[in-house]
Amino acid sequence: DITPGDHDAPTFQVSGPLQYDFSPDSKELVYVSNHDAVPAASTNNDLWIVSLTDKEPKARNITATNPAYDGSPQYSPDGRDLFFISDQDGFQDIYRMTLAGGAVSRVGPAAGTGRVEVSWQKTAWFYANLIPGVIALLEDE
Repeated sequence: DITPGDHDAPTFQVSGPLQYDFSPDSKELVYVSNHDAVPAASTNNDLWIVSLTDKEPKARNITATNPAYDGSPQYSPDGRDLFFISDQDGFQDIYRMTLAGGAVSRVGPAAGTGRVEVSWQKTAWFYANLIPGVIALLEDE
């Protein structure tokens, strides 16, 4: 078991997006887990990253500062960034985390889809909310 502790990982849901993703180089796994005392009464899902190459992997919570929902993680194709849905501002929006420094920025609205798809085209990120016809452009910084 690479998701240590007595916690659901990834969290259970009847339908919807995957609550985990493998890094493009297959060396890490990001997954969603709720470690609150009573997870059934909490929406504080966090994103956890664990190495798949360490002999004794140790998961680390990368969204611990947000006491609300974080989920639907997706690595960028180059593995430098992680896109996810969070309601840290009161609404479910799409966020981007730079993995090297941990900087988080809001990308756009999730529009209640609970899922995000991201693709890279030379100088820009495109993300789709999976609502027909809704595609946005985020210039690469």
